[in-house]
Amino acid sequence: MGQYAPGSDRDPLFERIRILEQRIKALETAAPLRNASISDGGALIVKDRDGETLIRIGRSDDPALNAPDGNPQMLFQLYRSTGEVAFEVIDPLPAVDGFQQFVAIRDRAGNAIVADDTTSGQGLSRPFVPVPFADYDVPAVTTTSGTFTTLQRASIYKQHPRLIVHVLVQTSSGTSGEVRLWNATAGEQIGATEVIATNVYVQTFIGPGAVNGDHEAPLDIDVQARRTAGAGTIGTRVLTAWGYPSG
Repeated sequence: MGQYAPGSDRDPLFERIRILEQRIKALETAAPLRNASISDGGALIVKDRDGETLIRIGRSDDPALNAPDGNPQMLFQLYRSTGEVAFEVIDPLPAVDGFQQFVAIRDRAGNAIVADDTTSGQGLSRPFVPVPFADYDVPAVTTTSGTFTTLQRASIYKQHPRLIVHVLVQTSSGTSGEVRLWNATAGEQIGATEVIATNVYVQTFIGPGAVNGDHEAPLDIDVQARRTAGAGTIGTRVLTAWGYPSG
C-alpha cells in the first residue's frame, strides 16, 4: 500500500485539506442571514424544484420591459406554482403614457382583479366598485310603533369588521323617533342609536359599528326605527352602506 512521502511532497496536499476543513467549520458555525443587499440592478429569483420561477425581485431580463431611460425595469412578481403571475409591481407597457408601475393581484387567467390607479395616483383602477343610487323622496316604509321595527334588511356575507349605513329619515309633524342598525342573526345592535327630531327630513349615518360573526358568515342586517313621541310616523330609506375597517 502506498503512502504520501514525508516532507515537502505531502505538505501542499495536507495544507489544502486543512484549509477546506476550516472553511467547512466556518460555514457550519456561521450566523444566519439577517441583512443582505443585491447591488448593481441585480435580481433575487426563487425557483421550485423543477426550475420554475416562484418569485422575482429586481431586474427584469425582458428588453420589452425596459424603462424609458433604457435601463432594465426593476419589478416584483409572485407566481403560482402552476406558473401564473399572482401578484406584481410592474409597468407592462413602459413606453406608453409614461413609466408608471402599478400594483396588481391577478387571477389564474391573468386578469387584474385588484389594482391601483397609477395615472391619477389615487385609489383603485380595479375592481369597478358599484355606486348605488336610491330614491330621494319621502320614505315609503314607515312605522308608528313605539318599539324598534325593521324597515329595511340586507343579507350579507361578512367581509369587514365594521359597517356604516347612510339613511334618509323622515318624521311627521309632532313626532320624534330613533333609528338603529341591528344584526338580526346575532341579535345585537351595531353602532349607536340615532335620535331623530320632530317633523324633519334628514340624512344620518349609523356607525361605523362592529359586526360580530365569523369571516364570510351569512348575516341579516336590519335598519330599524321606532316612534318615541307624538302620534305620527317615522320612515327610513337606505341610501347606501359600506363595509368599514377596524380602528
